Amino acid sequence: MRVGQGGRVPPRVRTPQRHDVEASHTTRAPPRSDLLSGQIARRAAEETGLDGQTDRLPTAAELYISHLPGLPSDDTTTLFGGTLPATAAASATSTDHSDAHLYFLMAQPRHIPNRHRLIIWFNGGPGCSSLDGAFIENGPFRVNKDGKTLKKVVSSWNEYATVIFLDQPAGTGFSYATSDFVTELDTAADQVVEFLINLYSIFPELSTMDTYLAGESYAGQYIPYIASAILETARIKIPLKGLVMGNGWYSPKDQYPAYLDYLVQRKLVTKGSATYKTIQKTTEECLKTLHEMEVKDPQMKGSTVVGTCEQILNDVTEGTKKGDLCLNQYDTSSYNRCEEEWPPEVTQVQPP
Repeated sequence: MRVGQGGRVPPRVRTPQRHDVEASHTTRAPPRSDLLSGQIARRAAEETGLDGQTDRLPTAAELYISHLPGLPSDDTTTLFGGTLPATAAASATSTDHSDAHLYFLMAQPRHIPNRHRLIIWFNGGPGCSSLDGAFIENGPFRVNKDGKTLKKVVSSWNEYATVIFLDQPAGTGFSYATSDFVTELDTAADQVVEFLINLYSIFPELSTMDTYLAGESYAGQYIPYIASAILETARIKIPLKGLVMGNGWYSPKDQYPAYLDYLVQRKLVTKGSATYKTIQKTTEECLKTLHEMEVKDPQMKGSTVVGTCEQILNDVTEGTKKGDLCLNQYDTSSYNRCEEEWPPEVTQVQPP
């Protein structure tokens, strides 16, 4: 399945990166720099050839984030972040090959857990940065309304688990490739495996933790492929314990038709109305295209052409509009000004 061919509710941000496993396992490292400066430093190393696939990996100390701008001085959350090589070799089923480097942000537990667990978080898109999750969903901080300071979140997932927010595939967020981007989900999954191999070389204790892959939206496509790649590789052994997917995009041919059923059930669209007929017609065209693609190439099963099927959501927006207010696709009990970002917090994590 092609990376860019899955339907879903659009990304919320329209503009698209050693120690023993004991109770006190948290890694502490010498002061480094803030996240932005660390990223610039990593890029400088990469541009000078110090971070290539065959060159040395950074140390934990080099990935340690000692400070985030605007973070309360009394916060003790231990953070690591940076880019690691993730170039996947061309496989028998795909010729994709990209000189990839994946960006991650890792937050260690704030409290001593009774059992060490690792959660790797993936936002969807495709192409939505997992920093979305880190700063507006389940991460340790939120950006305050002033856009300059951060506040601690006491319900974050890293309260009792190590959480990694991973920008993937290369080209998403701070992750990048110096050559072509991948277009196949199996190769994107191979990039994650390569990333994990390098990550475990730096943080070996992570490889023994119960591991969970978690995500939302298009992660419903990513996660099964990544889990399969992890289970099939003989290069590393990962104690993969579970998959967690919220609002996952699994089956376009089943989920696209559900839009109209849902709208009718919620009394947002009246059955038989002009809006109903418009959405129904577009849905039928979408399903026809999906079927034709599957007949032409069985490997495309479950895929969709964005231009055909994504039009359904455009029809929904136009058909349910109330003046300058549009139905909130993320919370259909509310309307917002058309073209307004959602959730409101995203305006605080983007430059004006």
